[in-house]
Amino acid sequence: APGGVGLSNHAAKRVDQRALGLDAASMARLGSAMDKAQQKGGRTSLIVLDGVAVVANVQERKIVTAMPVEQSKEKVFTNVDSVVFA
Repeated sequence: APGGVGLSNHAAKRVDQRALGLDAASMARLGSAMDKAQQKGGRTSLIVLDGVAVVANVQERKIVTAMPVEQSKEKVFTNVDSVVFA
């Protein structure tokens, strides 16, 4: 996977549906953000990248879901233990 980061089936559908355009450079930045989260003990991180909010399982290096920040329903994210601005 680009940047050593994978997408769950759910996340892959969301990226396609929402035309989020996560290219190789974006995936590499997400990988770096996951590295930072892991160094600080993060397990499930909300990563904000160019207006896209991504929830990632840091240990598995997998994106769980992704959405444009302005479309996140109630702007509430649960079950995350860290936030990284990539």
